[in-house]
Amino acid sequence: MSDYGLNPEDMIHVACALVNEIHTIVSEDDNLDRMKEIKGISLDELYECFIGNPF
Repeated sequence: MSDYGLNPEDMIHVACALVNEIHTIVSEDDNLDRMKEIKGISLDELYECFIGNPF
């Protein structure tokens, strides 16, 4: 995972997600965008999924 430029805390989150077959993480961190195994979505995207477009 160091190939993706993740810090140790992000690596732990990604590893825990993958072990539990979770493939989407809510994060404002752009580093997850480089990974094919995990999809990172922003808080705005999460809000839009559940509530609708906030703007």
